[in-house]
Amino acid sequence: MLLVFAALLPFSAGAHVGSPNIFFENRNSAYPVRVSIRPPEVVPGLAEIHVRLFTNTVTRVTVLPVRWDAGRKGAPQPDVAALVKGETNLYSAQLWLMDMGAYSVFVNIEGTSGPHTEIVPLNSVALRRLPMNGAMEALFALLGALLFLGLIAIIGAAVRESTLAPATLADPRRKRRSWYAAGFSAVVLASIIVIGKRWWDRVDIDFRRNRLYQTRPAIAQINPTPQGNELTIKLGLGTERWHDSTPLVTDHGKLMHLFLARPPGLDVFAHLHPVRSKGNDFRSPLPPLPPGKYWAYADVTHESGFAETYTTELEIGPGTTTNSETSDPDDSWLSAEHQSSLKIERISSNTVKTGEDITMAFRILDSNHQPAQTELYMGMPAHAEVLRQDGTVFTHLHPLGTISMAAQQVFAKRDASGAPLSSYDVLCGKPSSEVQFPYAFPKAGTYRVWVQARSAGEIVSAPFDFQVTN
Repeated sequence: MLLVFAALLPFSAGAHVGSPNIFFENRNSAYPVRVSIRPPEVVPGLAEIHVRLFTNTVTRVTVLPVRWDAGRKGAPQPDVAALVKGETNLYSAQLWLMDMGAYSVFVNIEGTSGPHTEIVPLNSVALRRLPMNGAMEALFALLGALLFLGLIAIIGAAVRESTLAPATLADPRRKRRSWYAAGFSAVVLASIIVIGKRWWDRVDIDFRRNRLYQTRPAIAQINPTPQGNELTIKLGLGTERWHDSTPLVTDHGKLMHLFLARPPGLDVFAHLHPVRSKGNDFRSPLPPLPPGKYWAYADVTHESGFAETYTTELEIGPGTTTNSETSDPDDSWLSAEHQSSLKIERISSNTVKTGEDITMAFRILDSNHQPAQTELYMGMPAHAEVLRQDGTVFTHLHPLGTISMAAQQVFAKRDASGAPLSSYDVLCGKPSSEVQFPYAFPKAGTYRVWVQARSAGEIVSAPFDFQVTN
């Protein structure tokens, strides 16, 4: 009973909200590859990894989970990814993630061009508490009752007959003693069950409070300054076991990427880069956004490689003085009053299915509706922000996928003995008028995707809606 019960405990389960799966794509390496990882929902647990090669020159693929504070020296032996039956270039594997925290999967590829390694960071956290279904509860209750009554019957029989000679019947005195013993043992066993239940409730509460990952809250305020109103973001501190207390590092040269969207129409959008004022407080000039309630998502990356998103809401009241100047040249916003001369058009379908592995493709156009040559925008050909209509899913995407480049660099530098990490230009290729983003929408609904790019020094942001069905 104890072994079966232990086996059913929650034992398997980012910088995103409601979209835990990891996507990475590098079409410009010796082996063009796309990696998708489905992290476990509870920890320890099995991560599902799929590696698709866009070449037929590969002979072997192995995958290795590396925890940030253990490194490759403290990691197990790599697992060989098996070729999926019926496929010629799709490999799959399962990896155990044994603890919470920042991990990276080293995807080692061997083929005619020699060995090559891609590094794909991911967060290992418990995302849910696995419930026990009704049938299993009934089964355990029945087995427990049988064990309870059986043990009481054994104790009563032992007191009544264990010292009797063979074929001797118990007298009334022995029978009374057996009933007393059975009653006493029932009280003791019931007390043990009550104590065990209270202990288990404390374990369950501790799991909910300290081990179950929840999106971290932030506090947003608008404060007046001589130059205009200023937006301040205070990150919430946590003491949970999954909480990463290592310092923050820059991602694309910024400590924080802050995204604002105005519900319900999601008609206003901003991508800002607040600077740290002290501790966990960040500030940024408030751009000229129209009044209303805004959802805010703040992406940060830790020194360990752990990336997370803080969420909050912000209210911009009528008559609020905004600041037309920005402290960061990479800040951008989109509203009816703030438009770009550049345009973006979609060249892929806007109707997809839940969990479908897709590539969202777009083309950047100049003021004459001709293809515009893009420039790197914070080290990337383009950025995309995915937001479900109800705000329950948010993802910051690049042409490389969902990974944090800062986290990838952290693992690459820490494990310098491995294959060197490709530079931005190698990973992203040459700038082009077309950009692509690998993704899979996690659940059905209406999504808005903002695509951002830079051309001729101008940043353009454009919204696109996607209908996702089951």
